[in-house]
Amino acid sequence: MNVYEEHMRNFLKVREFLRASGENSAFAMAFHKPVKWYGEHSQMEAVKLLREESEGER
Repeated sequence: MNVYEEHMRNFLKVREFLRASGENSAFAMAFHKPVKWYGEHSQMEAVKLLREESEGER
């Protein structure tokens, strides 16, 4: 598996977690991050950062 595929897999897992938890604003923010960003952060770290960003947007 190449690096892009690994980052994309992380994005899909984060996206699914946020969708299932009903966090719509964090879910929307997930699509505004580059795929590379998901490789720089663990899945739970990415969820935490997206939640924090969506809180700041309100």
